[in-house]
Amino acid sequence: MKKLYKIVVGSFLGVFAITFSIVVFILLTQTMLSYIEDFAGRGIELKYFLELMFYFSFNTFPKAIPLAILLASLMTYGNLGEHNELTAIKSAGISLIRILIPNFIVVSFIGVGLYFFNNFALPVANSQAYSLLWDMRHKKPSLEFKEGVFYNGLPGYSVKIGGIDEDGEHIKDVIIYDHSGRRGNTSHIVADSGRMYSMSNDYYLVIELYSGIRNSEQGEGNIFNSKGFVRAEFEKLKMVIDLSSFKLNRTPQDNFSRSRYMLNEWELKEVADSMATLEAAAVLELKRNIKGFFKYGFVTARADTNSTVLMSEFYDKSGVPKDKDKVIYALAVNQARSLKGFLFRKKEDIINWNEDWAKYGIEMWRKYVDAFSCILMFLIGAPIGAVLKKGGLGFPALITIAYFIVFYVTSMTFEKYSRVGAFHYTIGAWASTVILLPFGFYFLYKARKDASLFDFSGLKTFFRS
Repeated sequence: MKKLYKIVVGSFLGVFAITFSIVVFILLTQTMLSYIEDFAGRGIELKYFLELMFYFSFNTFPKAIPLAILLASLMTYGNLGEHNELTAIKSAGISLIRILIPNFIVVSFIGVGLYFFNNFALPVANSQAYSLLWDMRHKKPSLEFKEGVFYNGLPGYSVKIGGIDEDGEHIKDVIIYDHSGRRGNTSHIVADSGRMYSMSNDYYLVIELYSGIRNSEQGEGNIFNSKGFVRAEFEKLKMVIDLSSFKLNRTPQDNFSRSRYMLNEWELKEVADSMATLEAAAVLELKRNIKGFFKYGFVTARADTNSTVLMSEFYDKSGVPKDKDKVIYALAVNQARSLKGFLFRKKEDIINWNEDWAKYGIEMWRKYVDAFSCILMFLIGAPIGAVLKKGGLGFPALITIAYFIVFYVTSMTFEKYSRVGAFHYTIGAWASTVILLPFGFYFLYKARKDASLFDFSGLKTFFRS
C-alpha cells in the first residue's frame, strides 16, 4: 500500500511542479506586458527588469498554486484512468477515496504553506516589487538626440545637433541654449563640431565643442532691461552636465508600507477596524452637525376665507414671498444649498471609507481563501480526472481555464458588491469558494460511484414519454 501511495504522490508532485512553472510563466508574462508601455524609452538596465520579474513571480503564487493543483490533479488521475490503472486498483479492493487521501494530505500541506507565504513572505515581495515599479515608471526617459531637432530633456539646456557620426560620439552644427540661469533665451552657443560622451558611470555628460561662438545678454534677461551683450569666440569649450536625475533612484519602501498588499493579516485587521471607526465617527458627526443647518422660527398662519388652506404670513396668495420677507427666503435657499453640499461631501467620505474598509477586509480573508482554494481545486480536479479518464495537457487545460473563468468572475462580482456596501466583506471574500465547494463534493460522489458526472437519461426519458 505504501508503494502505491508513493507512486500516486510522486506522479502528482511531478506534474504539479511542471504545471506550476507553466502557470507562473503565463501569469508573470501577463503582468509584465501590462506595464511594458511604462518602461519604453527610459533606458532601464536589464538587472532592474530581472529584479522586478523576480518579485512579481512571488506575486503570482496565490493564483498559480491553486490552478496548478487543479491542472495537476486532473492530469494525474486522468492518466491513471486512461491507462486503466484506476480500474486495476479498484479491482484489488482499494476504493477511490483511499487513492485520493495521500495527495489530499499533500495538498493540505501546500495550502497551509501558502497561508504562511501570503501572510509573511508576500507582503515583503510586494513591497519590493511596487517600490521598484514606482521608480521605473517615474525614471526620466533616456537621452535620445535626433538630428536637426531640439532636445529639451537635459536639465537647464536645450540642444540641437545637426549631424551625428556613426560612432554616436562626434557631432556637428551644434546649437545650445543655456536655461540654467532661468533668464530665458539670453545665452546660447553655436559650434561647428564637437564630441559628446559620458563619464563616471554615466553620471555626467561631457560635451566638447570646437570652433564656436558664445553669445549672452547681461542684465535681467529682458531685451528692454538688458545692460549689454557679450560675444566670445572659442576654439574649444568643454561642458559637463549632471545626469544623476536620469538614473533610477530607489524610493524608500516605507512610503508603500500602508498599502493593503504590503500588510499581514493582523495589520490588515487593524486598518479595517480603524476604517470602520472612522466611518462610524463620520455618521455621528453628520447627525450632530446637520442640526446647525435648520433655523426654527414661529410662523403665524391664518385661515383663508375662500378655502381651507392655511397660508403663511410670509407669502401672498400667489405663493410668492412678500417684499419684506425676501431676505428670509434668500437665506433659506442658501441654507438648503449649504446643507446639500455638506451632505454630498459627507456621503463621499462615508462611501470612500466603506470601500477602503471592504478592500482591507477582503485582502485579510484572501490569505485564508487562497489556502482553502488549494483543497477546493483538488476536490474538483481529482474526481473529474478519475471519471473522464483523460490524461495529457489539452483536455485538462480546457477544464482548468473554464473553471478559472467561473471562479474569477464569481469572486470579482461578490467583491465588487462588498465594496459598494451590499453585504459584509467576509461574504464577498468567501462567496465564490462556498458556491463552488458543493460541486467538489458532487464530483467526488460521482467518482466514488464510478458514474458519469452529468446523467441526463432521466430527462431524456421524461421528454420521450
